[in-house]
Amino acid sequence: MDCLERRLEALLREIGRLIVQATLRQIETADSEKIPARIDWRGETFRRNRMTQVITGTLTKLGGYVPTLRYVTDAGCHSQAYFCQVLQPKKHPTSGAVLGWSWGVDFYHACEYVSKLAAALFGSGNAASVWASKQRRTLRTKTSGVARVVQCAAQQKRRQGLKGTKKDFDSGINYLKTYRRYMDFASRRRAGEPIGSGITEAGCKVIFNQRLKQSGMRWHCATGQHIVDLRTATRSGLWHSIWQRMTRTSGDLPAITKKQSPRHSPTTLEKTCN
Repeated sequence: MDCLERRLEALLREIGRLIVQATLRQIETADSEKIPARIDWRGETFRRNRMTQVITGTLTKLGGYVPTLRYVTDAGCHSQAYFCQVLQPKKHPTSGAVLGWSWGVDFYHACEYVSKLAAALFGSGNAASVWASKQRRTLRTKTSGVARVVQCAAQQKRRQGLKGTKKDFDSGINYLKTYRRYMDFASRRRAGEPIGSGITEAGCKVIFNQRLKQSGMRWHCATGQHIVDLRTATRSGLWHSIWQRMTRTSGDLPAITKKQSPRHSPTTLEKTCN
């Protein structure tokens, strides 16, 4: 009887563990597919408001020409909210037509999850690096690349099991499955569209980090933004045109005069000397 009770208790614990794991997977998938709660992007303090202004100004300057509009980010909640709430409903500033934005996951961010799969399947070592390199190439160049990577990972797991953690394997598989329709890297490359945000990140490093993150520097948002604006205008080669426009619209600039010291009444010592 004691043996039967122990076996029954172990069976109940195993069933409970499986139920908890299935519930957690459902919650994780639901959270990743759910549209983020509405965020008020209209506040002046949000940096995204400046991005919207830049996009509007660029489209206005282009006139009737509408370039291919591609939004490439990771799959974070703020990035998705900005796309759903700002970019998708945004209209052309001159024609009023709805803009045809498309959104895609950053290729190099997706590669991090491929590396997670490799570590879960092969552990640390050369085998994991070789497998990850091959799957990254598949992801970038092959049609239905995500499905190929997921299938290959599942086959490897059935054949030899996991040498790493199940958590890393599930995380990598769930991410690729959830966002597979935003990872059509091969077709985007053939169309000449970007698949990574490396150029933008490099621009942020040159414009922002190299100037504002030097040793001992501290900035307020308002004053730091002035420096970023000036540096952007200079590095973009737009300083001369901006200055010309300012001088045309602002009229004569005020003359530079020497600051006068405040008047004061003579002291006792000055009266004595006089």
